[in-house]
Amino acid sequence: MIRTLAFLGLFGILLHAQTPTGIYATFEVQAVQDASLTLPIAGVVKALYAEVGDHKKKGEILLELRNEEQKERVAMAKAELEMTRQQYLFSKAQFERYERSQSVIEKNTFERIAFEYKSKEEELKRAQKSLAYANEILDQTILRAPFEGIIAQKSVEVGDGISANSTKAFRLISPKRKLLLLLDSKHLGRIALGDSFVYSLDGVNYNQSAPLIKIYPTVDPKTRKAQAEALIEGLEPGIFGDGYIKGR
Repeated sequence: MIRTLAFLGLFGILLHAQTPTGIYATFEVQAVQDASLTLPIAGVVKALYAEVGDHKKKGEILLELRNEEQKERVAMAKAELEMTRQQYLFSKAQFERYERSQSVIEKNTFERIAFEYKSKEEELKRAQKSLAYANEILDQTILRAPFEGIIAQKSVEVGDGISANSTKAFRLISPKRKLLLLLDSKHLGRIALGDSFVYSLDGVNYNQSAPLIKIYPTVDPKTRKAQAEALIEGLEPGIFGDGYIKGR
């Protein structure tokens, strides 16, 4: 009996020694960036360039809709722009030639040439805008990674129809991770950016730490809990745990 009590006492001392002091907080692991990706226009999926688990750089193409019509409009807009540009350059050169000789030509003739030049200049601007718009519409049929990350979920296949701004084609999460902390709001004045958060994933071994990178200025009125964030690496989103902030 005495040995049992002594063992339990020693175990309690060791367990207490493993538990740090500070401001208690629970946490959930989250990705620093986490986005469900959609397209701004409806269409049918023509090609997929990403699968779950793929690491994608910012700007890489993930999905393309059927866009042959949009590509044809871009080609036509380019051709129209090139033709308009040549007409503009000819009109500009003619205007500059007449401008140098306007003292010896009729005023009406010069004004007509100047008007034609300005008209071609406006036509060129409209052609440039038309091409920009056609390219913008074409670009809306292509889904690109908005940031560097890992494909966590894929919800579409080739041939699927998608709705504008509502069909979630992919979920993309950044490789960087953070801990979203919940703590009693009465301790807000005792913590600061850079404070160390010592945490555990099993409720026993508090042997990992991370610095606070954000402290939320608001409090949940129902739970009276405040939030903070700590930056980490290596843990998967969704994991829970607890720890202690080495506050003031």
